Amino acid sequence: MSDENITTWFWFALIFIGLPWAAWHFDLSPLSDEITIYQQIKKCDNNKNCKWHNNKTITFKVNSNSQSVVFWSSDEPWPIKKAEDCIVVSKKHWNCGKYYKYGFNEGSYSREDTTEQRYISKTTWWYNKL
Repeated sequence: MSDENITTWFWFALIFIGLPWAAWHFDLSPLSDEITIYQQIKKCDNNKNCKWHNNKTITFKVNSNSQSVVFWSSDEPWPIKKAEDCIVVSKKHWNCGKYYKYGFNEGSYSREDTTEQRYISKTTWWYNKL
């Protein structure tokens, strides 16, 4: 295989595999006002030998015009819940809860009291599910 063919295959793979994967992985759809977090919870045997296991996903739908956030989880899609006391700039930058205890800051989810749970990437969550 010539160097020219290798270069062609590289660009083909980057454009048709890499770019769609990056858009999926990082929730880069500019038309969507939804963002999902992927959680893991810590499970221990007698406070020893702890392992992380996939937990539910939570999807947030944000509206900066009305300063509102509604959400649902993969294990309880209905009824949709409304978050209280929200300040919304965009889907990747908002905070809710009395004194702003959870939300997104520059695309990273944060929440108080996360000792028994953690938030991981979409790709890692799906890989662990296999």
